[in-house]
Amino acid sequence: MDAFEKDIRSRIAEIDDAIERLKGERQTLENLLYTRTARVRASEVSDKRSYKRIYNEEKISLLLRSHPRGLRLKELSRKLLLQNVIIKESTLRSYLTRMAKKGILENNQSSGIWRVTDSANL
Repeated sequence: MDAFEKDIRSRIAEIDDAIERLKGERQTLENLLYTRTARVRASEVSDKRSYKRIYNEEKISLLLRSHPRGLRLKELSRKLLLQNVIIKESTLRSYLTRMAKKGILENNQSSGIWRVTDSANL
């Protein structure tokens, strides 16, 4: 391997490291936002489980906002898992149904895609 190729590979590795560092920072900041939102809304409830529910609903909502076309249940579950939010699919389905009843989410029955409603996007 010549010096030019070695320099390019070294620079690529530096960029990859910077990307991973930035992804970690982004995830930390997003978690801070989710936690803050859950704490603000926690005054509505007194149960510890309700706080976790609010936190998870906020994570789901913000994740779906970042995917305007929406996501299927499996995709949503996988993306939540990548953000260290572990929710069983049956529980996630309950969250989604509850959020749909509140008017936050909508579900396309034929495609199985969940998305944030236009009124909730504002």
